[in-house]
Amino acid sequence: DEDFVDRVRCLVPQCRRCCSNHYGDDDRPDTDVINEHVRETDEYLAWKQYWDRCRDGGGDGNHGNLKAPPDNEIIQAEEALKVILRIKLVVGFHPDQGTDYCVELAEILGVPFCIVPCCVFPSEFPNRQLSSGERVRTYSQLIEYLKLKSPEAKTAFLNFHFTETAKNLVLYTCPSGENSTTNT
Repeated sequence: DEDFVDRVRCLVPQCRRCCSNHYGDDDRPDTDVINEHVRETDEYLAWKQYWDRCRDGGGDGNHGNLKAPPDNEIIQAEEALKVILRIKLVVGFHPDQGTDYCVELAEILGVPFCIVPCCVFPSEFPNRQLSSGERVRTYSQLIEYLKLKSPEAKTAFLNFHFTETAKNLVLYTCPSGENSTTNT
């Protein structure tokens, strides 16, 4: 949700700075080195409060909580942040209201995304606009809007029949330095 993405957006630059001298095998900062400087920032304290509230079932009033299955549950805010910082791909299959947030989270983390957009929800997203200023109200406008939001995004089609409830268009980006020949 928007609150989650905003909190990650505030924390990532600080975490990247504190981890920049420690690199893992994939040439990305080693997120196991989240130092005391980050843990003392207002952004981290807000993250911890947000995570604890969601973990305890308070959620954001719309989405319940962020609990993982019991055998994989992440309890501590710091561990959750480490997992988020290690993400290498953001995937959204029929992400509904989370579509924009998938694209934004991938951009914040500097990783590719792969989404299959579906429902438009024009009344819930009145600020979605095309370059012409027209509001996004249809599926084709949603695709155009997402391509404007992420100009490097490519499209492909999944191998099943497109219907009003089963969309088959995939919007995706490639990892830095990689390219794909599919682009519609």
